[in-house]
Amino acid sequence: RVMVNTGGNKRQVPAKRQNRGSRNSTGDGG
Repeated sequence: RVMVNTGGNKRQVPAKRQNRGSRNSTGDGG
């Protein structure tokens, strides 16, 4: 259970971070 939770959590964390960065950085987002 812990392993699965960690993977899912880690996946969502970076995904959200990337989305925010893309919005902030128009050039990066493309």
